[in-house]
Amino acid sequence: MSTVPNPDREPVPASGPPPRRGWPCLLRPAVARTRAVSSWAAKLGVAVCRKRRILLAAVRQLTLGVRREHDRAYDEEVPAELVWFVVAGALAVGELLTGGLYLLMLACAALVAALVAVAGADTAWQVLAFVVASAGLTFGLRPVARRHLLTTPLVATGTDALVGAEAVVLEQVDRDDGRVRIRGEVWSARAFPEDAVLAAGSRVRVLRIDGATAVVHQEEISQAPAPRGELP
Repeated sequence: MSTVPNPDREPVPASGPPPRRGWPCLLRPAVARTRAVSSWAAKLGVAVCRKRRILLAAVRQLTLGVRREHDRAYDEEVPAELVWFVVAGALAVGELLTGGLYLLMLACAALVAALVAVAGADTAWQVLAFVVASAGLTFGLRPVARRHLLTTPLVATGTDALVGAEAVVLEQVDRDDGRVRIRGEVWSARAFPEDAVLAAGSRVRVLRIDGATAVVHQEEISQAPAPRGELP
């Protein structure tokens, strides 16, 4: 005959030794808390790393945008002809320091390139104009300009320009003293040769200038003036 359990009766504890409550059971809550903290820290680290990547990407995009805007503003604000003018000025300053006429030719070529840029040509045409102008000026104009700079001028200046000029005697001129007018200026004069006496109103020619005195001769000079040692 089977026994039907009565739900109103208290359960009879099972027979056997009671459960053991040693140190492993006491550590279980601490281990659970440690795992929870580790899980929370891992999630926080993942979130921080993700936010950091997002922040770095935003900073990188912002930097690229600023650089693009700067490059676009530079291209729009600095015209090509201004760059060529600056290059020409720098080359001209270098020419003042060196004096070989090479940098001067390059400066002129830079000005030609600037004119091409003002005309609206692109960079390739500007560079081509600079190269062609540099070659043409260096091999064409520079030798001529250098030849003229190195040639000594043959035009007499100062008192040397008065040698051979015509003068008018104002006061009688002899071997010691006298006055003549040379190109509107009054000069003290001395006659050559020593025994010559030049009357007032006569026309003479200047042989040379000796300090502030003009050595004059009444006849037309047909040859070079006498050497200094032969004059009185």
